[in-house]
Amino acid sequence: MSKLEEKLKLACGKYECVKKEKCENDNFISSENYRCTLRNGKVIERNKIIKNGGNGDASIIVPLTDNNEVILTIQPRVFTDDTVEVSFPGGMVDKDEDNVLDAAKRELLEETGVEAKSIEKLGSIYVNSANSSGKHYYFLARGCKIVKEQDLDDDEFIDIVIVPIEEVLEYMKKDRTFPSTLFIGMSYLKGIL
Repeated sequence: MSKLEEKLKLACGKYECVKKEKCENDNFISSENYRCTLRNGKVIERNKIIKNGGNGDASIIVPLTDNNEVILTIQPRVFTDDTVEVSFPGGMVDKDEDNVLDAAKRELLEETGVEAKSIEKLGSIYVNSANSSGKHYYFLARGCKIVKEQDLDDDEFIDIVIVPIEEVLEYMKKDRTFPSTLFIGMSYLKGIL
């Protein structure tokens, strides 16, 4: 069993969701309804997802150490099969942040305690263009090292694991489901190295 799989197994023991109950909407996620007229005169109706009053833009960071190891997060994702997932650090761009790079630096430091020597933008994708204008902005962070403890929100539980790139690629070859952020981040990384 690889280091990544061992860490994931431990996280499943800690973070596995054992009970889900529907509760009142806290309005973090809502929707707006639109009637859209196309140039051809046809009319379509669409719902747009609103996250925390905005479009849900997020920065996703692909952090590399000086030894070309990848820093990954493992955290609860209660609507997945295992209710826990492995991915890259990242999170929503706050309303008061001027740009997505600021969000990337903040999320990297908060979720992992890591700072990078350099950060470069890799690209962006729409999260789900069928019902959202939100984008994920991907960044490559080089020369990463842990400089402080994590600074997590009360409802965030995140383990970090530092593993060779090859180990992540082997993990992804196995018959398992993983988040699109891991797939996209590793695809960027494979094209760079």
